[in-house]
Order: sequence, then C-alpha cells, then structure tokens
Amino acid sequence: MDRSQDIKVVPDNLQEVNGSYDGLRSSLNIFLHFKLRRPSPDVEFDILYMNAKLKFNNSNAQLSDAIIPFGESPPRDEYETGVHCRFILDDKALNIIESTRNGDVVFVLELIPVIVIKKITTLQYDEKVIQSTRTNTLNKITFQFSIPKSHWVEKILKSLGLPGFKLIEIPLSHVNLAEAYDNIISEFNKAEHYFSLHDYNKCISHCRGTMDALTRSLKAIKENIDSKSSFKWFNSVDTATLNWIDEMNKSTSAISSITHHSESNKEFSRHEAQSIYLITLGLMNFVGHLNKG
Repeated sequence: MDRSQDIKVVPDNLQEVNGSYDGLRSSLNIFLHFKLRRPSPDVEFDILYMNAKLKFNNSNAQLSDAIIPFGESPPRDEYETGVHCRFILDDKALNIIESTRNGDVVFVLELIPVIVIKKITTLQYDEKVIQSTRTNTLNKITFQFSIPKSHWVEKILKSLGLPGFKLIEIPLSHVNLAEAYDNIISEFNKAEHYFSLHDYNKCISHCRGTMDALTRSLKAIKENIDSKSSFKWFNSVDTATLNWIDEMNKSTSAISSITHHSESNKEFSRHEAQSIYLITLGLMNFVGHLNKG
C-alpha cells in the first residue's frame, strides 16, 4: 500500500457521533469517513474488516474494542465511503471518562485493517484478470479526535443511559413554599448545570445561592413574619429539626462563601463541589418533602 488513505470523524455531528442505551449496555456510536486510494492501476484491494480499539485521552486506558465489518473495494482510483462502528462502554469505562475528563472529551482510535491485495492484469478490450491475491494485516493506524464538552454533556452523556448527577429526587414545586421555592429551584439547577461543565467554583457559588434562599425562608419561618404567612405550616416542625437545618446551612455557607470573595484565588476541586452539592441536595430533598398539608 504505497498511497495514503484518509480517515475522518465529525465529532460535533449528532448523526455521526452519538450514544445509545438498550437497557443493559451503553454504546458510543461513531461514523468513520474514509477516502481510499488504489496503490496503482494494476493493484486493487478489498478491506475485509478492521480491529478497532477506543482509548481515552491518549493514555493506555482502553475503553472498548470492536471488530468493524467493512467488505469494500475502491471501484476507482480515489473513492470516498464510510462505516459505522459501535463501542460498548461498561461502568468502568464510563467512570474513567467522567472522573478524569476536563474540557473537551479526547479519544484515541486505533485501527488495524485486514485487507486482500489483488494483482490485476488488463487484457484486450479492457478485460481484467486477477493474477494473484494475498491477505495482509496493515500496520496499526492511530488517530485522535475531540468531542466538544457541550456536545458530550448536553447530547451524548444523557443518551448513554447514565442516571445523571441528581441522585435524590426533589419536588420541583411546593404549594406552601411558593413564595421562595421557584428561586431556590432555579439556583439549584444552575449549580447542577455548572457541575456538569466542570466549573466547580460557579457550582458552589450557586449552591450558596440556594442556601441563601433557604436561610431567608428559615428566618421568615422563625420570625413568623406576616407577609410570609405561607410559611406558617412549617410551625409544626420541631425546633431540633429547624436547628439542624440552620446549622448545616451555616456550615456549608461558610465554605461556599469563599467563591463570593473577588480577592480569593481558591479553585474548588470536583470532590469539594460534589460534597457541597450533595449537602445542598439533601436539604432540598428534606424541605421539599415536608408536610404540605
């Protein structure tokens, strides 16, 4: 094979790079574009299949492998075609991606094509005769492609069947907390959004916004402000429970308030943001399920 062959992936096209889930297994589906070139007028080749390995971020972490049936022979000197390949991603592979990805998701694809090379003799009247054939395994082809972070988070990740980051279900409406609950939910949704984008400072900042809204509500309940009469239902909750919520709120706010100081260069880690997010989520779950009668 003296002439080069081109391979291309269009990673931000959802029709060509997408995820799927059949209730048991998650799969990353990739369409590979090929531009194939015959080595010479008297040599043709058939690609039988390709052994493929999907790796993460140019490391030795192999996520999946597959055999890609091909069965094509370029009908002319230069020929464009393509093939779909499906890589099954188990829980371990998904964990590697989600725990270490930062920014765009970078994959490395290794391909080893198995081909049949045919020596052709052209007779009178352009009749072609196969003079000889041989099966050959080409050297490993390695190339890298990146899936944009937004495309991965907003399109692909959800289609892989992952449960998402919200581990506890919370009510999205609350009849008796109607005055404040919309703002609380809005802040919390922003915290979740920024966590998925790996912006941990903004995630924690919006956790703080969520906690501030809860604090204002708690103070209104305790002081029994007339304008906040819709909080009177909360009087049935015992003092120990209110104190526990208030103390947890204060502790979390003390940590998360760092993000509100412009002079602070603190960069929160994924695990710090995850912990504060889960504490906030726990309080949201508790308040959201309190007696609404």
